[in-house]
Amino acid sequence: MIKPSSIQSKLILLIMLVSGVSLFLTAGLLIFADTLYFKEAINHRITVQAEIIAENSTAALAFEDQVAVDEIISSLRADQNILMAYIKNADGQIFSRYQRKNSKTPSSDKTNRNSLISVTKPVILKGEKIGEIIILSDNQELTDQLTHHLQIVTLILSMALFITYLISRGLQKTFTRPITHLANIAREVTHHGSYSLRAKYFSKDELGNLTRDFNSMLDHIQKRDDDLESKMLRRTEELVKLNKKLRFQAYHDSLTRLPNRAMFDEQLSQAIKQAGPGGFRLAVIIIDLDNFKSINDTMGHEAGDDMLYVISDRLLNVVGGSGIVARLGGDEFVILLNHLKNRDIANSLMGEIVDKIKQPISIKGKTISVTMSAGISLYPEHGTDPITLKRTADLAMYQSKEQGRNNYQFFNSSMSARADYRVQIESILRYALDNSDFDILYHPQVTVTEQKIVGAEALIRLPSSKKGVLMPNDFISIAEESRQIIVIDEWVLRQSCIDAQRWAENIPEAVKVAVNISVKTFLYGNLVTMVEKALKDSRLDPKLLELEITENSFIEQNSITMNILNALKKMGVSLAIDDFGTGYSSLSYLKRFPVDILKIDRSFIQDVNEDVDDTAIVKAIAVMAKSLNLQIVAEGVENENQREFIEKTGCQYMQGYLFAKPMAVSEFEKLLIQHFAVESTKQ
Repeated sequence: MIKPSSIQSKLILLIMLVSGVSLFLTAGLLIFADTLYFKEAINHRITVQAEIIAENSTAALAFEDQVAVDEIISSLRADQNILMAYIKNADGQIFSRYQRKNSKTPSSDKTNRNSLISVTKPVILKGEKIGEIIILSDNQELTDQLTHHLQIVTLILSMALFITYLISRGLQKTFTRPITHLANIAREVTHHGSYSLRAKYFSKDELGNLTRDFNSMLDHIQKRDDDLESKMLRRTEELVKLNKKLRFQAYHDSLTRLPNRAMFDEQLSQAIKQAGPGGFRLAVIIIDLDNFKSINDTMGHEAGDDMLYVISDRLLNVVGGSGIVARLGGDEFVILLNHLKNRDIANSLMGEIVDKIKQPISIKGKTISVTMSAGISLYPEHGTDPITLKRTADLAMYQSKEQGRNNYQFFNSSMSARADYRVQIESILRYALDNSDFDILYHPQVTVTEQKIVGAEALIRLPSSKKGVLMPNDFISIAEESRQIIVIDEWVLRQSCIDAQRWAENIPEAVKVAVNISVKTFLYGNLVTMVEKALKDSRLDPKLLELEITENSFIEQNSITMNILNALKKMGVSLAIDDFGTGYSSLSYLKRFPVDILKIDRSFIQDVNEDVDDTAIVKAIAVMAKSLNLQIVAEGVENENQREFIEKTGCQYMQGYLFAKPMAVSEFEKLLIQHFAVESTKQ
């Protein structure tokens, strides 16, 4: 028993009290310092994560790429201590959110909110704040660590007090030295935060055990600190790799691995800045593959992808280190030539590219050839900013397509005027399509000998308040390039069938209606379904519908063409080759394809009595048509001499101003009534 009245007891109590208080304070300081350090480490780790996420999400947030931002912020799931994170845009609205599974949204209560670790970092793009990321982490890890340390400290204090009680009775001076040393080490660790310090062993008794436990605690703290640092390094490396991957995906094409539009625009802007006013020249080349869609349609998109990969490799081989090759999308590529000395360099390079591209490519056991159309703009002659340079190169590319494709063109000022005209026409077409604001004129087709009406060709006109009535030559080519022609052809086909059905109900004899079908509609417009619907809606007998198709439709895709023609013939529709003789006239395809009528182009009829070549061509066509049991319609017959000539050659039908000009549907219906009234009197 300890007797409070004895000096020895008081000394023991004093030693125990002093020792206990010293150890308690020392341990408390260690725990406090460790807690501060650990909390600071957690805060630092979250801050680093917030900075990396903010940097990684800059491009995606600027482009409002929800999927990319969600993928970036979801990388926080690897840290189980992250409770919630969200990214706000420049307007302060939450753009993306992440919340740990099986966790509740933090309460808005101030006390609960203060118990969390919160880090906020801005998302900066070119010096401007476009948003911010906020990360909330709970204190569970810190609480567990503190609880563990308290348990250790409690154990150590209990052991120390017990040892002090036993030893202090006779060995007060013996344990003073090691305790003092231990206290000094504790203070040193607390003051400098160096967990590599260790207390010396003076004995193997309880004091030695205390020293061992103290050193063990330091070992544990140091190991935990090293582990934390190692985890932070690994996490940083992972985030750096993720950043590189995301940046590559954001700035490169996934198929060809070439730079994409965003990266090209960035590099073009940098090149313009480096060139500066009065500096070196640049060239922007936009390349579009000709008829690439037909490869996808006939061989599949996988074959198309293989071709794009080969083309990109060829472009890289030609351009080499003299420029940058990028893919804009689809079958469109763009090249930037830096430090261009003169125009001839670009001219020479384009010659190599044209030759390289058109070389045959083996895909899926088939050899395929493809050509390209390209447009070139030069800095600073054709533009001093990326948008203008790409626009002028694009205009030049369209000009090369109009020139027949498989070539390239440098931009010139006249292309802008054509582009402005194109924009005006496209605007007029869009308005006309939205409001069905087209006119159809009907040009009678008659027999050559008796001039009896047997049909009429539907001719489209486009009325415009700004440009008056536009003829087909003014807008058809533009409509074909923009694919608006498919909708236009569908409208003309349906309206012509409705008009023809009305004639059939009011005229005693059958009168055909002939409708022109463009190449684009024939190949890509699902023509068979279009014709079926028009006949069904109008209730027109298919025998009274004639489809006029140009020769180019027959040449481009033999297999597709044959399927379409056979389906149309199965319906009972008549098929005519329009403008025969001006394209790829060939006896071989006339024998293979189920056509009924040849329409001789007006260019051969105009000078048929004066031009020996035209005379020979018309006679040859007539002989060929007769041998194949095909009917012939001569277009552009304007005088009696022309009519007499085609009658001698054996043409059965004609169309031209000699009989009548194209007329509105109401006028044509009056003409039909009068014409057949006269015909009935002859009988």
